[in-house]
Amino acid sequence: MDKLDKEILERKLRKLALFLFFLVVFLSFIYPVRDPDTPWHVKTGEYILTHGTIPMSSDPFSFATEKIPFVGRFILSQNWIAQVLFFIIYRSWGPFGLVLTRAVVFTLIVSIIWYLIEHRKGFFIALPVTGTVAFLIHRYFTGIRAQIFTFLFAAALIFLIEKYRETKSVKWLAVLPFLMFVWANMHGGFIYGIVLILIYLFGEGAGIVLKGRFASYQDSLSARQFASLFAAGLLSVLFSLLNPNTYKAFVYTFMTHSPHFELETIYSQMIQEYESALTYSRMNPSAMTYGFWACVVCAVVMGIVFLRRRQVTPLLLLIFAVTPALLAARYIPLFLIVAAPLVTYLPRPVFRKPSRKLKIGFQIVIIAFLSFLAVYPNPFRSRSILRFNESYHYPVRATDFLLKNNIRGNIFASYNTAAFILFRCYPGSRIYSDSRFIDVRRITRSLEIEGALDPPGRVLASINRLLPPGIGTIKVSGGGERSGGKGSRDEAKWKKLLDKINADIIVHEAVNHFTGGIYPLIFKLAQDNTWKLIDADGTVMIFVRDEPKFRDVIARYQLPKSRIYDEILEECLMGAGHHREAHYSSMAIALLLKGIANKRTSSFIDKSLSLSPNSYIGNYSKALFLLMTRKEKVGA
Repeated sequence: MDKLDKEILERKLRKLALFLFFLVVFLSFIYPVRDPDTPWHVKTGEYILTHGTIPMSSDPFSFATEKIPFVGRFILSQNWIAQVLFFIIYRSWGPFGLVLTRAVVFTLIVSIIWYLIEHRKGFFIALPVTGTVAFLIHRYFTGIRAQIFTFLFAAALIFLIEKYRETKSVKWLAVLPFLMFVWANMHGGFIYGIVLILIYLFGEGAGIVLKGRFASYQDSLSARQFASLFAAGLLSVLFSLLNPNTYKAFVYTFMTHSPHFELETIYSQMIQEYESALTYSRMNPSAMTYGFWACVVCAVVMGIVFLRRRQVTPLLLLIFAVTPALLAARYIPLFLIVAAPLVTYLPRPVFRKPSRKLKIGFQIVIIAFLSFLAVYPNPFRSRSILRFNESYHYPVRATDFLLKNNIRGNIFASYNTAAFILFRCYPGSRIYSDSRFIDVRRITRSLEIEGALDPPGRVLASINRLLPPGIGTIKVSGGGERSGGKGSRDEAKWKKLLDKINADIIVHEAVNHFTGGIYPLIFKLAQDNTWKLIDADGTVMIFVRDEPKFRDVIARYQLPKSRIYDEILEECLMGAGHHREAHYSSMAIALLLKGIANKRTSSFIDKSLSLSPNSYIGNYSKALFLLMTRKEKVGA
């Protein structure tokens, strides 16, 4: 094979490898819809198209009566174009259309990063860098929500400005204002884009000043070219103000990122993606988290190079990309998207050029590996990508039960499930609070009802009243509770709050999927006659008020409250594979409340206390286990 034939073969192999690479990227994002926010995005898009208006002054999906604060109005209105798009796609293609949308968007993002790197650094630099970005984004972000367009537009913005820097053609800048207009009406992350523009303006302005002093600035923009970039940037900022919240979108950004903002604390406590990168890594140790920290190390090395070469633009971009990612895991994809193209600012390393034979051999290996990844997993074999599947975010069976039996009303549900419930049951039913976080008052009230703020003493006193007859009670302290008896007035607060918000249906899981702990509300419902259990399916339970409008449903479907303990066990087992301490203590207490104190119960207690010796439910379970087994021995 002569030199020309090898060159032709190498070119064909490279095209095949590139095709397979993007095919694998596309297929890697084909998996079922499971994001808790997807349903309310789709439903809001339907509402906007049906009513011809963007909800702002009121929340159509909630029965809460409080006046919506500015933060809530912003959340209701900021994503309207994305939501309309999601609904149109869902109406035509169902959940599978949403899955394809995610795959297309992320493949476009990876394509942009690939082009920027390969165009300047070549195939063999672009492949590992872009492959790493694709893998980590795939692992860190699984959602289908308006946020994906912030990822896409951030990559597109960098592409447009980098192409302008390279070609000096204003046609690339002409697109920028329109991109920012669409971005500002699809997701509040457009503020991120404005900061990127400001960084480029500052960096390129510095380049004009330093052009005559450092070799690395010899290809910087001229004063006239910088003026064009400045004009495009200014227009982009002005166009971004053409959104339902105008300049107030900036206010929202500064409010929600302030340590004094109430929701900031709640976000960090309730949503994993708001945890710092370090905390998130400790909670989810995996190849994904190790890969992220490896990228951070690479970013530090790149930053040192940029600093030594006095390259202002890439250094500022890198600092801006890394800092938010370290503070909150939700910004990790943006860090990868912004940082990866900065590889092109690095000086080309001086290596001996590999032989064409070696390149061909390497490409054949890549093709073989990518072919395996493209064929073996084959996500299209599973029908789960065609529908919403039963999960801790999507209580499909429970909503089917409500719709089939025409059970309508004001539904109190958890953060995890409420969005899907409103998606299925609106307008017949409305929810109180959900993952949109419209109002901090709704959230804190929901937490109070669920018992998330209850002290251990109150929770244990509630459990004491559920013990099987003849067992006795365990003395507990803390929270101002008396063991046994009716409890304090504070303990009845949950009932008063449910009355106050006028809820008449409760759809709630027994166990917090993420922590494994039992919601204290469940212990209270187990001993309250006002609320009747009518369904429990291993994912959630449905309770209704003992009222005339539900009498027929109660007569037909009422379950004994002891079914709650089986529900706890089923939900804990559903989370098998990532059990934490609370999963084991929850299963132990459920078995004990069923009157079962055997080796299996003891093993759950031991596992719980081995993981967390100070677990108050684990220690209570141990004391109760000893009490029950001692009674059995005495009776024997």
